[in-house]
Amino acid sequence: MLPRLHAAAVLHDTLVAQAVDRPQKAPPFTVPGELVRQATGQPWPTWRELMESGGWGDYEGYRP
Repeated sequence: MLPRLHAAAVLHDTLVAQAVDRPQKAPPFTVPGELVRQATGQPWPTWRELMESGGWGDYEGYRP
């Protein structure tokens, strides 16, 4: 059996480091985006916040 050499931890740290350096690599609702949110504790927009900021009015008057 081959050693894993902390593969999961290294992959996580690499994804987070690249995304912090270049945020366009980690848009919301992607795995890299979620890893950055978890690792940094930075506020991240919710789906509704993103949709409401688009100006389309998708949630105006909406009642579930």
